[in-house]
Amino acid sequence: KDAGYFALDALRIEAGRQAEVGTPPLVFITGASSGIGQALAARYAAAGWRLALAARRGADMQAWAAAQGLGPGRCAVYGADVAVTDPVS
Repeated sequence: KDAGYFALDALRIEAGRQAEVGTPPLVFITGASSGIGQALAARYAAAGWRLALAARRGADMQAWAAAQGLGPGRCAVYGADVAVTDPVS
């Protein structure tokens, strides 16, 4: 078993603990429309976590979430560039 397997197992254990108290844990991931960000989102989703995802390509991220079967109760997508603070202020 590789390190990725053990990391996913740890995520599942934490999700199970949180579910016992009523709500699965939530993770916020930036850059989630591709690469490492998307890989992390897939791992956390597989482990039962709720996702808050931010990406410049919000439409791509929405399409990915829908393709994974992640509805609004499990995944919120925010089209945003974290390097640009004007829309946030």
